[in-house]
Amino acid sequence: MDSVIIRAGTPADAPAMAALWRAAVQARRAGLDLSEAEALDASRTLNDPETFSMLAKVGGVLIGTALGMPARDDDGRGPSIPGLCHITMVAVAPDWWGRGVGRRLISALLGAIREHGYTDAQLWTERSNTRARRLYDGFGFTPSGREKPGDAGEVFLHFRRWL
Repeated sequence: MDSVIIRAGTPADAPAMAALWRAAVQARRAGLDLSEAEALDASRTLNDPETFSMLAKVGGVLIGTALGMPARDDDGRGPSIPGLCHITMVAVAPDWWGRGVGRRLISALLGAIREHGYTDAQLWTERSNTRARRLYDGFGFTPSGREKPGDAGEVFLHFRRWL
C-alpha cells in the first residue's frame, strides 16, 4: 500500500475521475451503466467550483476518488446548508477493492472537509453497497433514516456524521 499516493484533485483530473467513477459503478452494478441523469449530475459536480476532491494514484494511474462539496437543501436543489459538507463520487478501481484505498481516501477527505470549515458531513449510498456501508460505518457515519429511489431502481440510504 506504500505505493499509493493520496493527494488533492485539480480541475485537470476531472475527466479521469469521471471515467473511474463510471467504471466502479458499472462493476458494482454488474455491468449496468450510469443513467443519463447520473452522468449529468457527475459532470455538474466535477465542474462545480465549490467541489474539492482527494485522489489515490499508483504510478500516476488514478485508482480512487472522493469528493466534497457544500450540501444543499432539498436534496441538492436548494440553497447551501451552512456547515454541512456533502460527500459524493467515492470510488475505487475494482482491481483495488478491499485493499484500504477507500479508507485512506475518506480519511484524507474528512481532513479536507475540516480544513474547509465544515462541522458536519453527509452522504448517500446504495442500500445494497455493503462495502461502502462498512467503510462509512468505520468512520462513524450513522444512518439518518432517510431513503430515496435511485435512477437505476436502487434505494439510496442517507448517512451523517458530526466532525
